[in-house]
Amino acid sequence: MKCLLAVMLVLVATTSANAQQVCGEHQKLIDRAHKQYKEVQSFIGVSDSNKLVEVLVSPTGTWTVLATGTDGESCVTLSGSGWEVHHYKTLQDGPL
Repeated sequence: MKCLLAVMLVLVATTSANAQQVCGEHQKLIDRAHKQYKEVQSFIGVSDSNKLVEVLVSPTGTWTVLATGTDGESCVTLSGSGWEVHHYKTLQDGPL
C-alpha cells in the first residue's frame, strides 16, 4: 500500500503544475464527490510537502485525488475511472 501511495504522490506532484484545479473547502469537496460519484475516502497519507493526500474511490471504480495544504484549502489534483486494488507481496511478507 505504501508503494501505491508513493506512486499517487508522484502523480500529484507532476500533474498539479499542468492542470487547472478545482479547489475549495475540504468537506464540501468530499460531499460533492460522494453525492456525484458515490466516492468515499479509501487511502490517506501525508506528502513530503506536508499536504494531506486522500484518494476517494467509488464502487464502480471512479476515483479522485484530493490534496489539502496546511492552509486548509483542498484541491482535486487528479480524477479518473477504472480504479482497481491489487495486493502485492512485499519483502516484509517473506520471499517473493
